[in-house]
Amino acid sequence: MAPEWWPRHALQWEGQVYMDLRMPFGNSGAPAAFDRITQAIVRHMKASGYPAFVGYLDDFFLIVHRKKGENPVTGE
Repeated sequence: MAPEWWPRHALQWEGQVYMDLRMPFGNSGAPAAFDRITQAIVRHMKASGYPAFVGYLDDFFLIVHRKKGENPVTGE
């Protein structure tokens, strides 16, 4: 979270001020921030040879085609 947003996520209790320095859960901008990160990961995976890689917010879906009898872990 940008430092200029810290005061907007602060509370005062018993004379102490507490601020969120990271994006709090439930922030209205959080979905857009997660989606930007997700889309960067999707672009990287597609450029790395995984054309059937999809992302939405903080979820991913990958489809991998393999030959019959091929080990899904080793590819052998």
